Amino acid sequence: MIDLIDLKENLELYKKGLSAKGCDVDLADLLKRNSQKNSIQTELDELKSQKNNLSKEIGALTSKGEDTKKLKDESESLNKKIDALQNEFDLLKSDLDSIMLQIPNLPDKDVPIGQDESMKKGKFNTKIFTQSNEGLDHVEIGEKIGLLDFDLANKLSGSRFVVLKGKLAELQRALIQFMLDEAKNKVMRKCMFL
Repeated sequence: MIDLIDLKENLELYKKGLSAKGCDVDLADLLKRNSQKNSIQTELDELKSQKNNLSKEIGALTSKGEDTKKLKDESESLNKKIDALQNEFDLLKSDLDSIMLQIPNLPDKDVPIGQDESMKKGKFNTKIFTQSNEGLDHVEIGEKIGLLDFDLANKLSGSRFVVLKGKLAELQRALIQFMLDEAKNKVMRKCMFL
């Protein structure tokens, strides 16, 4: 959902962005309803505060044994006002939420504006890739300098495996140990066994 404070501060930006997306929501009416909701919320809070103060007064007078009928009647009147306002608030909030759920996010400034999805623009890289036959791939290089051994791996475990030798095996082990140390340092959990 959109941020109503941001909408209020950037109303024209929202109008322009939503019209680009084909959304025709009356944003001024939405802000007016939100203002009504906020004023009802303020009034509700004030009435609830008055009711709490009355309840404290009733409690104090009851403990002294004095008559509290007038205050109880006033409290009941406040309860009726609070209930009526709460119903109005809930209805207004429900309407606002349903309207806001239909409002899409603003389009990014880099997005081209079109009438529908068929108006897509794409960026294409026209450079055609051609593979050069001059160099060796990593497998050939590894076998040539004696760091990869596919024949031994076939004998040990079958196809699609490789045996790392020499400095490459040391590098792999060092990387594994480094990651284990990093994990241990960053996510250290102490466990207690009973």
